[in-house]
Amino acid sequence: MTGVEQATRMDRTRVPVPKFGASYESYMANVEVWKLLCGLPKTEQGIMLWYNLPDDHSSDIKAKIFNEVGVEKLKSEGGLDTFVAAMDEAFKPEAEVKAYEVFVDFFVDLKRKPDEKIKDFIVRFDKLANVAKKHNMSLSETVLGLKLLHDAGLSPTDKKLVMSEVNFQKPEGVYKEAKLGLAKYLTDSSGLAEATGGIKLEQGLISSCLLYTSDAADEGLGVDLGGRRII
Repeated sequence: MTGVEQATRMDRTRVPVPKFGASYESYMANVEVWKLLCGLPKTEQGIMLWYNLPDDHSSDIKAKIFNEVGVEKLKSEGGLDTFVAAMDEAFKPEAEVKAYEVFVDFFVDLKRKPDEKIKDFIVRFDKLANVAKKHNMSLSETVLGLKLLHDAGLSPTDKKLVMSEVNFQKPEGVYKEAKLGLAKYLTDSSGLAEATGGIKLEQGLISSCLLYTSDAADEGLGVDLGGRRII
């Protein structure tokens, strides 16, 4: 091994060993990256990961792997694979429970809270949709858009108004247009959505669409193009 190769190996061995914390999935993803960058021989990778497990973890995983697998297997050519298999056996059932929790959070319990602004709800919905997708629970763009409108808790009138912004003839854009429709119509002066009451049209829309009848003007009330009065 040349001096340059030795220096390169030393630099790569400085890549921090992943720390096992609350998220098993994040830890295993970091292990995959670390395996490529660490520069350690295969005979050292498994034992290094085991050595860096926390001694005080509630699962007692370090002692469990030591007792059930043993140091010799961890030091073998397949030591890293042995380590990963032991971790999977210990924590994958929790991953399955997590999948069920993701399903309940997104498909069962997700609703806009009474005091939640539409903008905040869209962000929360988008995040949960992405988590569900990562757990192989993806929906089509059309179904996703319809679920968003349903879970937003709109009145039938408001829902119809927002849906007028969606072109259902182009399914690939339904979800995006549903989000834009909500953001466009449910907004206050700060640019954030109101969680209570009916739809509030943006000021620009009010000024361009507002008509006054003689009766309404006498009463000081505005009437929109659809015949609804806007106070």
